Amino acid sequence: MSPITPTPASEPQPAPRKPWPRRHPVWTILGSLAGLSIIIGIASAVAAPAPSGTQVATPTTSVPDYSGASPGTLPPAPPAANPKASGSGSCDVSLSDALYGQDYLTASVDVDNTGNIAQVVEVTVRWPQQGFAPITRHKQARVPVGQTRTVNLHAPVTSEQVGRFQDRQLATDGDPCHYRLDLISTYGPVQS
Repeated sequence: MSPITPTPASEPQPAPRKPWPRRHPVWTILGSLAGLSIIIGIASAVAAPAPSGTQVATPTTSVPDYSGASPGTLPPAPPAANPKASGSGSCDVSLSDALYGQDYLTASVDVDNTGNIAQVVEVTVRWPQQGFAPITRHKQARVPVGQTRTVNLHAPVTSEQVGRFQDRQLATDGDPCHYRLDLISTYGPVQS
């Protein structure tokens, strides 16, 4: 017969905790009654007709009466927004001094706001490539009324792309790049 070693008795597990509504039945009942009364109050307010003798408010717009005014006494119409912008640019190549440095096609575009409201303008530059599709870059600029902003763009390129651009430069009189300005949005008040 082998001796039996007693195993230690495990500690008694605490009883599982009751959920909050079972531990606090009074608060649960009061909360339910409060919620129910709020729902009933809202439903009765929505469904109840207006008492007799009261008028329901209807929104009206106040329009000035100019029926007896002469043409010279009418106030002037506010100016209409007239967004206009013009631009001019130049492009070139920026070659790295380092043996394996990065070369760039660069462009600077001056955007003039000639309209009567501030504008957000997108500037697009296309650098032509001899025998290939042009390299294109876009950039947005905020231009206040009557001011000019210079937008600088650049594109990292390989030495082959630099050569194709320079071929177009040599074949063209003047600036070979194409510039485009697109109105994205306006902001601020209309200037008179």
